[in-house]
Amino acid sequence: MTNTFTMWGNSTGYGAVYGTESFVLNGYMNTVLLEGADDTVSIAAGGDDSINLNATGFTNNVTDVIDLGQGLLNSISAASALYGANVSISGGYGANDISLVNHWGTTVLALGNAGASVNHPGLGLNDNITLNGDATNEVSFTSGDGADIAIGVAGDGFTNDTSSVALFGVYDQLTGGDEAFTVTGSSGLASIALGNGNSTLTLGGAENTVSLGTGNDNVTFLDGFDTLSFGAGGAGSTDIIDFARFGNSISGGNENFNIAATNGSVHGTLGDGNDSITAGHGYLTLGAGATNTATNSIDLTQGHDGVILNGGVDRLTLQDVHGGHDNVTLNGTMLGTQLTAGGSFDDIVLKADANAAISEVGGAQGLGLIVMGDATFGTGNISVTGLAQDDLAHITLIGISAFTETVDDTPAGGITLNFAHGSLDLIGVQAISNSLITTVSVH
Repeated sequence: MTNTFTMWGNSTGYGAVYGTESFVLNGYMNTVLLEGADDTVSIAAGGDDSINLNATGFTNNVTDVIDLGQGLLNSISAASALYGANVSISGGYGANDISLVNHWGTTVLALGNAGASVNHPGLGLNDNITLNGDATNEVSFTSGDGADIAIGVAGDGFTNDTSSVALFGVYDQLTGGDEAFTVTGSSGLASIALGNGNSTLTLGGAENTVSLGTGNDNVTFLDGFDTLSFGAGGAGSTDIIDFARFGNSISGGNENFNIAATNGSVHGTLGDGNDSITAGHGYLTLGAGATNTATNSIDLTQGHDGVILNGGVDRLTLQDVHGGHDNVTLNGTMLGTQLTAGGSFDDIVLKADANAAISEVGGAQGLGLIVMGDATFGTGNISVTGLAQDDLAHITLIGISAFTETVDDTPAGGITLNFAHGSLDLIGVQAISNSLITTVSVH
């Protein structure tokens, strides 16, 4: 048997410890204090009501269903924590405040009003939600902008718990702990900061800002001008990122990144993970931690790129289908960089103890190469091949010392240059002879 109570504004209803109850709220400023019974609360009209799901601490393993209807400015809370409860809250026209702790329970929020969003787009604004992380949480919106959602806290360690959030409007904010999040929706300008769980995000709209921890994450942006950052560390984790359009940026720790922006652009700085990047345009710095152990693969297809590689075994391909001018800097101990450039004039700077194979393919203008050596440079081996007969190459060697060289570049290493037109400048070069330069024809 269900006991039903109707309230008419500015009144207080008390729930029972046992049984099944139903409260129907009319008017404004009603207060409902629930206990251990299974309860249903419906707001028929009005708003500014207060509903307490656990007024005195006797509520465990209950089922509570709250229908906010067309109400707004309502407050739903639990004075004492719930344990193992099933809580479902739906509806509302916005500005509702929901703050619950439901340990090991299930909390489902389906907020907003689809009909209201069509007839009154402003309705559903600014819901404020706070939930605990050690639960199964599902939060979704069918209308409204500017929701503020907090689920768990960073560092809470609840990586085995799951939370899903489906955003709707613009300017939504989501902060989360270490749970495994699934986040979808958004019309743009969302701000999301999550902990170290393994999360999957698929976000619409432009200009979203996302910060993630050190988990294995999968992030897809459906528009452009998005910003993505990762916490420090993260070695051994793998993140899969798919950017859309242009104006995107990324900064990361030492995770292994698999990044695609095939028809767009990405700017960013990454740590010492093993990275794979495919993009139309790229302005990238890899190996910022300089451990020189990473293996990176980068394909940039549309030219006008800038790449800085700080050590590791790298493969970089600049296809330049639109004839872009690329700038590449290789720092530190390059353990075997393979660089394929093409299109317009590409500027490449090799620093310190380099070991690189550079191939210029399909170049309409040629190559600019600067090699900056040091006392240990003699262990390096640089070869430049593939320049066409009409290509123009400018090669500058700076501070090279103590070379020994054989024609086949073994065993001491050295420099092999093969180009048809251009110049060779030696600046501060010591103990070097023409035997170092193989197949050079300067015109």
